Amino acid sequence: MISNESLERINLNGDSHQDLERDLFGDDDASPSETYEFASAHQGQEAIDLVVRELAENRRFSAVFLDVRMPPGLNGVETAAKLWQIDKDLEIVLCTALSSSFWEDTQKTLGLTDQLLILKKPFDGLEVRQLALALSRKWVLRQQSHHFVEKLESLVKEITSELEAAIESRQNVERELRQAQKLEAVGHT
Repeated sequence: MISNESLERINLNGDSHQDLERDLFGDDDASPSETYEFASAHQGQEAIDLVVRELAENRRFSAVFLDVRMPPGLNGVETAAKLWQIDKDLEIVLCTALSSSFWEDTQKTLGLTDQLLILKKPFDGLEVRQLALALSRKWVLRQQSHHFVEKLESLVKEITSELEAAIESRQNVERELRQAQKLEAVGHT
């Protein structure tokens, strides 16, 4: 489901779902240079359930676009916090028309992270496409780095095990050599 050029997105503002989808995918039938998969939820809990369901099927979202306001129920910030509890690698864009103090309040709740962006309404379709591309590629790079680190850790464990075995073998040889030297010294006296 996720490839180097794909993004899955959840839009939680049901009123502008078609507008956001059109901004991301365009109106025409021409084949886009990037491929995106789109999923939609109208409430925070519905988005959480969707992410959990996809994870259960070994599919992951790379990025989520959340509207900050989506009454009733969880708002976008609360939903983002819960989504990160489920998938810590998720890239999140919060769409809002709120003031600049929103950023400071959001940082207090979610912490300072490079996995959160604010997209101020009204936004342009080009902004959405650029975010989708950049965040999906960033997500892929993060997955590749996790895999690389796991391979390195495995290699380090393997090499460490081999070194420990070699050290033990050398210590045994040295112990036997000292024992032989002692026996030889006792035999010459």
